[in-house]
Amino acid sequence: KSTMIDALCFALYGKPYRSIKKNQLINSLNRSALLVEVEFITNGKSYLVRRGAKPDIFEVYMEGTLLNKDAADRDYQDHFEKTILKINFKSFSQVVVLGATTFVPFMQMSASHRRQVIEDLLDLQVFSSMNVLLKDRVATNKQALRDSQFAEQSAQEGLERSRKFASTLEEQSRETDSIRAREQARLELAIKSVDNALEELNANIDRLQEQIPANDGSAQARKFADMRVLLANEVKKLNKEVAFFHDNDTCPTCKQGIDHDFKEEAIASRTAKVNEIVAAGKELQNKLDALHQKIDAVRALQDQIDELISQHQMKLHERSVLARQLKALQSEQAASTSLDEKRQKLNEEIAVLETQLTIAREKYSQLHEESGTLAAAASLL
Repeated sequence: KSTMIDALCFALYGKPYRSIKKNQLINSLNRSALLVEVEFITNGKSYLVRRGAKPDIFEVYMEGTLLNKDAADRDYQDHFEKTILKINFKSFSQVVVLGATTFVPFMQMSASHRRQVIEDLLDLQVFSSMNVLLKDRVATNKQALRDSQFAEQSAQEGLERSRKFASTLEEQSRETDSIRAREQARLELAIKSVDNALEELNANIDRLQEQIPANDGSAQARKFADMRVLLANEVKKLNKEVAFFHDNDTCPTCKQGIDHDFKEEAIASRTAKVNEIVAAGKELQNKLDALHQKIDAVRALQDQIDELISQHQMKLHERSVLARQLKALQSEQAASTSLDEKRQKLNEEIAVLETQLTIAREKYSQLHEESGTLAAAASLL
């Protein structure tokens, strides 16, 4: 039976069902000329798969016609599984073929394998793909919202500064040089303040990153969780054996009586082992709880780092805006334009800032609406 199962899996998936190497499938007489052919019907069409080794052969015929094979064997196999078989090897070995030696019950499979089997059976892979894409879009949307909010704030502040400066210029036309000097000092002070904030943010980011361990314990936590399942199964098995010795005085197989001392010893040994396993399980649970606390702490540190990085980016943008304003102010001082030209320039700047503010607000509104849509999509998925 195992030979037939290996042959079927080799023809369809290019590998044996058992945990053996592909070369071990080749016959032991001439060490060559391995060839398996499988015919099947799906979607109302008949197919023939020919696969061999020494020499390597992989051909798929539909209604007697060889399917085009321009791609590599791996791509050809991927196309064959997704468009014709519509079931991968893992699902095939769990649903279609049930081997006595290597079959793993569904609930003992890892979470990823269980998900893969269910998605394959119910054709749900598209939702996982959508969820992955949605997470990327949500992250992009959050960053765009922060950028848009800062752009709106910058435009608002710039507009307020420009209007205030225009009013001051109108009222104090003879003190323009002094005003420029004060504005320059303010901008330089603001840039210095931003630089200090950037240094502090960098120091905090470095400090938090040093606290993140190279191994957060996730892999070990998964291993402990699997061990906890194994211990529970072992306790269940031992309790079943203790119940058997309690309830039976005669062996149900050989129909002979079970010695009383043997029963007492068997019950005592298994009960002691159950107690040992239960104690080990409690210790394992304590270790698992400690690992979960470590994982939560690492995640909290990473959230703090992400927030600091976001603040760092906003400060960089703020510094860039201040530097442009300072450069523009210095250029204006060098040009020494007339009062009317200055007023006209300020009016144009105000008009540009008003347009930028309007655009920033509209963009933020659109992004906020998109955020609600993405949140609804995430809830659905």
